[in-house]
Amino acid sequence: MSSIPRRVRKRDGRVVPFDARKITDAIEKAFVACGSRDRAIADELAQAVVLTLSRSLGSGNPGASGAAGSERAAEGASSGSSAPIPTIEEIQDLVERVLMETGHTAVAKAYILYRERRSQIRETLAVRRPAAPGERSAPAAGSAPSTGAPSGLQATSLERNEPWSKGKIVAALMMEAELPRELAEDVAARVERRVFASGMRNVSTSLLRELVDNELFERGLQTHLRRQSVVGLPKYDLREGLRTGFFRETWGRGELVASSALPEWTIARTVLGKFASEEVLPPAVAEKHLSGDLHFDGLESPYRDCAGGISLGGLRRRAFPALSAAAAPSDFSEGLDGIRELLAGARRAVAGTLVLSEIEEWLAPWIAAARLADEEEAMAQRTSMAERFLRALTLGRERSSGAASDGDLCLALAGENPWAIAFVAARARCAELLGRAGSGLPAIVLLPPPVMDRREGVAALADLPGTEPIARAGFGSFGEVALAPGVRRHADDSGVLEPPAFVTTGGVAHLNLPRLAYRAGSWSEGKLLESVSALVDDAVAGLAAMQETLAQTASARGAEMPTPRRSFGLAVIGLRECVRRICDGAVEPNLARSIVQILLERSRAVSAARGIRVFVEPWIGGSARSRFERLDARAFTDSAYFADGDRVRYSPGMTLSPVPGTRAGAAEGEALVGVEAGVLPAAESMEGTWAFAHSFATTRQRAAGGAPSVSAPMLRDAFPRGPERPTNGSQPPREIE
Repeated sequence: MSSIPRRVRKRDGRVVPFDARKITDAIEKAFVACGSRDRAIADELAQAVVLTLSRSLGSGNPGASGAAGSERAAEGASSGSSAPIPTIEEIQDLVERVLMETGHTAVAKAYILYRERRSQIRETLAVRRPAAPGERSAPAAGSAPSTGAPSGLQATSLERNEPWSKGKIVAALMMEAELPRELAEDVAARVERRVFASGMRNVSTSLLRELVDNELFERGLQTHLRRQSVVGLPKYDLREGLRTGFFRETWGRGELVASSALPEWTIARTVLGKFASEEVLPPAVAEKHLSGDLHFDGLESPYRDCAGGISLGGLRRRAFPALSAAAAPSDFSEGLDGIRELLAGARRAVAGTLVLSEIEEWLAPWIAAARLADEEEAMAQRTSMAERFLRALTLGRERSSGAASDGDLCLALAGENPWAIAFVAARARCAELLGRAGSGLPAIVLLPPPVMDRREGVAALADLPGTEPIARAGFGSFGEVALAPGVRRHADDSGVLEPPAFVTTGGVAHLNLPRLAYRAGSWSEGKLLESVSALVDDAVAGLAAMQETLAQTASARGAEMPTPRRSFGLAVIGLRECVRRICDGAVEPNLARSIVQILLERSRAVSAARGIRVFVEPWIGGSARSRFERLDARAFTDSAYFADGDRVRYSPGMTLSPVPGTRAGAAEGEALVGVEAGVLPAAESMEGTWAFAHSFATTRQRAAGGAPSVSAPMLRDAFPRGPERPTNGSQPPREIE
């Protein structure tokens, strides 16, 4: 006696386990259509169908042609089974025959009509989905050439239609949602019934996904629903954005301005940000990010680092290909071409701020080869070369197709080096010649002079005309140097600060400190510090998840740059408002110092356990500030305490000034005594920036228990000559005493 078949072939070609209960269900539905219900009779008739099917398969011909039977037998043999595999149509034919032979003609008629109706729906129902790139309209494989009638598979440049297939829903659920086959079959069948019942003849894939999502939601399969959900933008938002322009927040100012990026780029970053918040961050951390306790920079480009630094000297010493033309200082233009090629490769790995450091070492050979007569002539040559350098980088960014989507470009220069004077002067001249206040020009960060006895120092700032400073000061330690806001160069494991060729920051986590203060309440320092420590744990967990994603997507960034030395940043928003809320309006540097120490100590411990390097960034730009202001204005009535007109305003980063009775920068120097490196905030003028840097350095060193490492005369001596003013008839600024 032949055995019961183990498998059956469905209409879409899939082979699934044979289930006799489905035959019973189909027969029972036919009885119900005739006005009666008898499960027992339906089960007996189903057993008769199975028995007939087993005998037919044993004889090699279950009602089909001999060639077809032989083909099925061959398929069974090739799959490791000697038994042929019946098809759905063959089983349905047997059901009709058994019903007729047993006298249930009315039931057989109902079954035949139901079967025919389903067949017609499958033939007319089409599913629309986007065509693959470069895909051409073509008939389905095995179909006849088109004669004006629609073929089994149609495609156009934008969309294509293909016949309904429940099997594809099953396959998608198994692959994307990771459902077991039986459950995927059940969900797909439910969706199919709803589509058929609707009477629709054309269904989009987006509607199908919504129906599948609804079915998963109703069954409580949230985990599987999250795996296969679609990340996208509503049509209304896209339509309005294309009509009126996409808007973005300015860095930390809480203002909405039209995005300079192409709409395609803005849409892509928005979709990637949504994907990263759902798939990259752990669920608990993602919830804090979405609610506004945390904000992560870098989610919009989860496969790229959010900032990076390139050592031109380090790459030159390693004979990097893009700088090979600069090895022999014969043609400065070729050297600039190499720099542009280098930046183009780096942009595949870095989405945001990109810093060039050790520029002096890269440029020095051209000065040496010129054999200039004296230092004054050498200074003029440096300024000319610095201007060519800046203009080449600016024009290169403007002409590149992705210029609007690139992040900021920054130059890190040693503050005591004559090249710093040349670049600061050249940048002022370029800004005047271009007719805009430095727009599109690289920013300049002046690094500290050589560290003496491992004491921290601050670079000098030259007094230049204009209302906005064109350079910012960095501070650093023996083991860490800040190249730019959010970019660090660390000592290696041996403690030697040998500049690596390529350093990157994988992401930056911002903590909403005012929100923690609202929850803690006045004079609740202990509760506040506990909540800061807990939020640091969540922030580092999110950064570790970003590191895992960056490691998994390394191949997408290409191999143009060396393997980076990666770290992650931890920043805060609203330190001043947090302290004022806890201290009932007063700015207490001691409490601020305790908060900073918690950030430092907890981040070091947690990041070491997770195997990543995390630094504390005192001042960094980004959209976190305005986002926190907007969210807290709606969520916390206490936020009205910091209202400025009709808006809530938070101070950037670890700013504490103004503090009554102290100079700008003094309170920050006392609070940040444990922070190894950073870039100081820019004031409204170069004079104000210089004064802040001086006060910060002296107070910070004094708070650490030592004498000031840098005095005012030492700072001024770093720029003994000062850059030339543009010829506009103005008087030189007074010197700060």
